[in-house]
Amino acid sequence: MDNIDCSLANPKLEDQLLDRFDDATKGLTFDDEGDYGSNASVLQTMMKKQYCNVDALNEDGMKRFFASHRVLTRRMSKQIGSLSVRFTVQYNLFSGTVNALGSPDQVEWLKKSHDNGELGCFLLTEKAAGVLSGLIVETTAEYTKEGFLINTPNDNAIKVWISQGLLAKWGVVIAKLIIDGTDHGIHGFIVDMADKNIIKEDMGAKTAYNSLDNANITFKNVLIPHKSMLTKFARVTESGKFEFEGDRPPSFIKIAQRLLSGRLCIADSAVQFFRECIRTTQTYTDTRKVWVEPTKQLTISELPYVKQVFNEANQCASVHAKYLLHLQTEFAKTAQAGSEPSRKLQNLIAAAKAEAVDFATTWLSKVRCKVGSYSLMKESPFGTSSDILYCMRFAEGDTHILQQSLVREVIKEKTTPFGFVSLLLQVFKGFLISYTGMMSPAAKLTYKMNLAILSLLVYMKMNTRRLGRIGAWYAAGERVYNVAKLVSLNMIYSTVVSKYGHSAETAQFARVSLRDCAAL
Repeated sequence: MDNIDCSLANPKLEDQLLDRFDDATKGLTFDDEGDYGSNASVLQTMMKKQYCNVDALNEDGMKRFFASHRVLTRRMSKQIGSLSVRFTVQYNLFSGTVNALGSPDQVEWLKKSHDNGELGCFLLTEKAAGVLSGLIVETTAEYTKEGFLINTPNDNAIKVWISQGLLAKWGVVIAKLIIDGTDHGIHGFIVDMADKNIIKEDMGAKTAYNSLDNANITFKNVLIPHKSMLTKFARVTESGKFEFEGDRPPSFIKIAQRLLSGRLCIADSAVQFFRECIRTTQTYTDTRKVWVEPTKQLTISELPYVKQVFNEANQCASVHAKYLLHLQTEFAKTAQAGSEPSRKLQNLIAAAKAEAVDFATTWLSKVRCKVGSYSLMKESPFGTSSDILYCMRFAEGDTHILQQSLVREVIKEKTTPFGFVSLLLQVFKGFLISYTGMMSPAAKLTYKMNLAILSLLVYMKMNTRRLGRIGAWYAAGERVYNVAKLVSLNMIYSTVVSKYGHSAETAQFARVSLRDCAAL
């Protein structure tokens, strides 16, 4: 592959990648409702023609990968579904995990497999512990002298929603390592998906993107070689002893850290998809004229209420894009160093994923309502093509689960004596400034967040004795998600201002966010 400048600030990068994408896909057809094989063959062709390769997961800490994924979304905004998911599964989840957790020999094997166009899948999510219930792994990998025995202990542990699970030649299964009855935590193992003891079941037709194979996977005494365990950070010796690097075994987030880069990809895709939809719509509204007076016509884009929605949408999308570029840079540094992402970075990424997808979904509907009958036309960017945004809500962590995690962190911080006193002082200060009428939209958004946090803390305190801690949490309902939204919007605003400075875009973002949160 030719050298490409991977600086995220380099405007030439994506143009170079667009040319590479067009070359790799020349003559290929894309059909989100076609057969599995035809859709998968597009990705295999891209792999063999080196649109993106395994080295992209290393160079500048995944920056080229992030850019490659963004370019794919830009080029295929109306057919983003199946191929986009395949691309993420192949490069981020499967290859990314082997690359991050594998030994040098395993990484070399991965490169050869990739160049041969061999598809992979990632087996983490289980039936009883999916995106709505948090991630719990019951699948086991039991050490024996002959190898590791992979088993699905019960029906609730069946791996579900495994994208590319039917056609993949290889898989990375996340399972609990068991040695002599002792659980040594989750680890990654490479499996041959053609093994006769791996039971693959087609999940059936979906509302859209039926050219993507999604499978339920069950393991029944699947024996794999000892060398199949990904051993960069932990391993089992020939004598059956568990060893690991550092002072503790790798954590869940270190083993499954590609969920974080996946969340960044999804958030980025949501924003890029939305921006492409806006561009397509504006191309139409810039030329479509309507009568506003008996002797005067304007284009739809010139109508004040349409101009306003386009302006707000574009500026807010720009803020989200800058936030994501910053987080990709921070994640790239972590990946390059081989370290575990900090809790702060994990929270920033959770906020990015939840809010970017929600922004794209909400604002695409707002734009659609402003453009008349064009909203129903096949050539428009609306309709089933935008269903991918609903897929993005639950992929790599459901929005509500990520929001709950964020709020738990806030509660943990604000229930310390210092944290609670600090919150009270912030609320009091906000009240005094608001009373003067001199508060900026950004300051109002922060004040609203602090009030919402205080209200939730008071509610939890008043109801915990009666309902128990878990009961009070459930009963809090939308209060939790309101806090999550306000915390996330403040995170995005403050991060972008800190990194890039104040601008008309950030001011607009604060005004729009405050208005959209008025009912919270």
